[in-house]
Amino acid sequence: MSGPTPRRGPFTEAYATAMTTVNRLREAAVPKPAALDVTMAGQKLRADHLPRIELPRFNGSPSEWPAFSSRFEKRVANLGEDADRYAFLAKCLDRCDMARHSCEAFENAGMPFAQAWVKLEERFL
Repeated sequence: MSGPTPRRGPFTEAYATAMTTVNRLREAAVPKPAALDVTMAGQKLRADHLPRIELPRFNGSPSEWPAFSSRFEKRVANLGEDADRYAFLAKCLDRCDMARHSCEAFENAGMPFAQAWVKLEERFL
């Protein structure tokens, strides 16, 4: 026998159609990552990098703490790892040495982020 068999054409077409459908279903079934902020929309997340988040800055003034803490908590609420939260907080505290040093000390002591946050709240409220 030489050349294609007459029945092969319809099977090849049916196979290609089925594979296209399967690939579309796979793409639709993959959950999309939750956006932490509008600043993250459309960005690919990598496991070895922190997502880009527009961070508020804290200057050390107790009168600025309530606004800062509210904005910070909203932006990092969906982060699961304490290390990620500490990393973001350190970036926010670059203008306030006392708060930054406290944050570093809490992290180096192995304190869970939630406890460190409470201590910072007590210190600056």
